[in-house]
Amino acid sequence: MKSIKIGLECTIKKLRSDMLSNPGRYFFILTLDGKATLCIRTCNNLGSDLKEHEVQGLQVDPDGTLISVFQNHLDRAVEEKKGRKAGCSDCWDHSITPSIEETISSLPSFIDYLLIYLTSHGRHIVFYPPLVV
Repeated sequence: MKSIKIGLECTIKKLRSDMLSNPGRYFFILTLDGKATLCIRTCNNLGSDLKEHEVQGLQVDPDGTLISVFQNHLDRAVEEKKGRKAGCSDCWDHSITPSIEETISSLPSFIDYLLIYLTSHGRHIVFYPPLVV
């Protein structure tokens, strides 16, 4: 059975289950220049080389155009957070909204894809917000 590290080691099956049950532990919204994206943070096997990965859940609309499953939720989050500053004047990250959590929880294939992609590239998933020890 293959294990991956998330501060502690766990099986992909357990991590998948936790990501579906508690997506707020792993996903966050990054806003830059007024554009919000859903992200997940990873590190290398030494716990360094932190990277943010934009994740998109795409679906086809009635016109045959690919659209983001999360875009409406992200746009609302930007509107709610306007005027707040953290770090730089137009750049911040914050936890996902309950509606995004619900959407992620309903997409097990989305989680499966992320786990396969990230672990096959030697990355380890980092909790959001980072745990302070």
